[in-house]
Amino acid sequence: MDTHPGKSRPLSKRGSRSCPDKPSTLEGQGKNIESALVSGLETIAGIFDDLQLLRSFGVIGENNVFYQKLNKSGFCSKAWLVSLTLSSRRNASDIINLAISRSRLKREQAEFMRRPVNPVRKVLNAKVTARIQEINQKLILVALELIQNIGYLTLVAADVLAFGLTEKWKRLLERVSSIFAIARLLFSGFSSLTP
Repeated sequence: MDTHPGKSRPLSKRGSRSCPDKPSTLEGQGKNIESALVSGLETIAGIFDDLQLLRSFGVIGENNVFYQKLNKSGFCSKAWLVSLTLSSRRNASDIINLAISRSRLKREQAEFMRRPVNPVRKVLNAKVTARIQEINQKLILVALELIQNIGYLTLVAADVLAFGLTEKWKRLLERVSSIFAIARLLFSGFSSLTP
């Protein structure tokens, strides 16, 4: 940037910069609204997930009043369906982004391995290795959540869209989704304990 105060070029740059700021601000607001909406729907989905988990393990029954009101009403099932769809889409996007980051870090690590070892490279390699392990843990958590969401999504879609799914398949999907929900909780607890 030119440092001479008398020249008009910095002013014209400032003027030209103010125009593109408006769309980016609007884009940022749009993303904030979308993330707030997804976050709200995920909170609703969390309630439904917990109910489904309790029901699949027999803690609450099919004829439980709270379960029937929430899960069997048309609006609630549709809200859960939308929430699960958005969550699954976000999970898939997260997996792709994490896989790309992991691939880049692996390439950097391979570069470090090819070069002679020195104290700086040792520190950098340790940091890259730690970051790869962190990404691996996140990948496992997101993959478990995606499988859980797909299981519940199939169940809810069967109810909302009224396509034939036998009771045997429903029970199987409930159990699989519940097992992956518990596995995600256990893995999350275990990974938070490890340094």
